[in-house]
Amino acid sequence: MTDHTPDYRTVGEHFLDFTITFFNLAKSKYQQQNQIKANSVGFQALILLNQTGRSAPTMSELAARLEITKQQLTKLVNDLEEKGLVKREHDSRNRRQVYLYITPTGAAIVSQLKEAMLSCTVAGLAGYSEEELAELDNCLLKLSGLLSRFNPDAPGAVKCPSFQVCEQKQRAVTFHMKKRKRIIRYLKAKIQEIPFPQANGQLP
Repeated sequence: MTDHTPDYRTVGEHFLDFTITFFNLAKSKYQQQNQIKANSVGFQALILLNQTGRSAPTMSELAARLEITKQQLTKLVNDLEEKGLVKREHDSRNRRQVYLYITPTGAAIVSQLKEAMLSCTVAGLAGYSEEELAELDNCLLKLSGLLSRFNPDAPGAVKCPSFQVCEQKQRAVTFHMKKRKRIIRYLKAKIQEIPFPQANGQLP
């Protein structure tokens, strides 16, 4: 037992430390040199597609849930589809609407990676007493409940101002990148109009 009552900020800092440590653990211990890495966006996509009780998402919906652009998702899906892990299906009433499904091979990969991660975790728990395991299990259940509050799809989800600022910056960067591409295309077109000298030094 602690001899003081921690405030929200202290608990928040401890929670943040835990999530960062767990992320590093996922990168170092759960990494699998397989068709897909355990901490990659591809694995996250497969996890989402493998969830039961959910309808198949569209490309736009999955991109939003992964917080990546449609262009990034297209490249990712192309790679996963080439490996036989996902498949696209067009809506019979609207061919422009594309739904994504995980394949049996993709589901097997998810199962294998989960089992490897579980085995690694269980090995790390060796030496804990029954009392310690019960206390840890209770803490993890509470952490899971806390993490669910950060799910943007969950009712009453926590809104993080810093994330909103990042989204605004991302939109600004995307706008400027598109503007730069338009300028580059315009300059290329103008350069092609310039009558450069031919090999003999004469203008065409």
